Amino acid sequence: MKFETLLDQSSSESAVQKLAHGGDVTVEDLAALGQLNFAAFISGFEPAVSLWKGSAKLDPRILEWLSNDT
Repeated sequence: MKFETLLDQSSSESAVQKLAHGGDVTVEDLAALGQLNFAAFISGFEPAVSLWKGSAKLDPRILEWLSNDT
């Protein structure tokens, strides 16, 4: 399964783009990122985002993928 599919399944593309560009994330974005992590988990992948006490940080491999994709 491709990462794009996980983004689509979790409706988290906007939240991932915000994080990648240093933007502020909303509570709704955090929920979408949690859904992304769950989609990754059930697909056999590691979580894409570290979530802790209302903050989020993308896995460096996701940042690399995003920079190569554009």
